[in-house]
Amino acid sequence: MGRELWNRLPDGSALDPVGLVREYVKRDANGERLGHNPWFFEAVTWEVEQAYESYTVIRGYTVEKPKAIHGSPARITVRYDVLGWIAPVGAEWIFMEQTGEEVFEFVVVQTDEGWRIDEPAIDQHVLAEIVAARPGRSPEDAARIRELATQAPAEP
Repeated sequence: MGRELWNRLPDGSALDPVGLVREYVKRDANGERLGHNPWFFEAVTWEVEQAYESYTVIRGYTVEKPKAIHGSPARITVRYDVLGWIAPVGAEWIFMEQTGEEVFEFVVVQTDEGWRIDEPAIDQHVLAEIVAARPGRSPEDAARIRELATQAPAEP
């Protein structure tokens, strides 16, 4: 993907800081960071995507719109409804259940090439239905992930 296209939506409109974080989180939740997707390398300031031994399974997420953005850096809060994570155990990938909420403040900076996410560099946060459908899940793990995804989140 050319640098002229990475920070644009499919309709050609430019991404502002909130739009960039929304697009990043949406693509991540859809499992696009589990493979090699060059879009992510253009959307962040760090040069190499970290390799993680596990990834987070989520029911959903919320990108909060800030009251105002006054230049660079912009700070955008993202809340994840976490169900657990997928981790390697020997030669298998298993689901480790641990429900809760994770909150991250994404810092988005203006560069010569447009807005880019400067931090945080977090592991992948993938929607439960995507995880459950991926090859290599045991039938038991896939069923438990689907079950958790349909339950209402616990009240704080």
